[in-house]
Amino acid sequence: MGIDFESLLDLARELESYSGYMSSADKRARDRLRQKFDQRRREIVYSLLREGPSADYLALSVGTRLNAIKAHAHYDEATIDFVRRELERHIAKQGAAHPVLRFGVRWAAPAAAVAWGLIHLYPLLRDLFPGVWW
Repeated sequence: MGIDFESLLDLARELESYSGYMSSADKRARDRLRQKFDQRRREIVYSLLREGPSADYLALSVGTRLNAIKAHAHYDEATIDFVRRELERHIAKQGAAHPVLRFGVRWAAPAAAVAWGLIHLYPLLRDLFPGVWW
């Protein structure tokens, strides 16, 4: 497994720095950072699930990898535990779904956007190429 957990851990460490009273600008920054964290977590989980092992095995192997990172003491224990909880929860959720359902959930929004764009571009294309049967 060539998954880079350090980028996720870096985002989690930065996310944990937002606590206590926050101005509206800090809240927006925290929300943007949370979106980046969630996106990176989804990428990791999808790439792990693509490899094919069961969700239980993946959760165990992720825990083992994070324990190895914890042994080197590059990150706080709280940060590693936060990432572990997030990954295990998301692996269990996505691992329970059928691969076709995961594929549909992942690509439904881009496919809908392309379909919407084609529907709205149809009149323009029809006018640009009048000799082509539409």
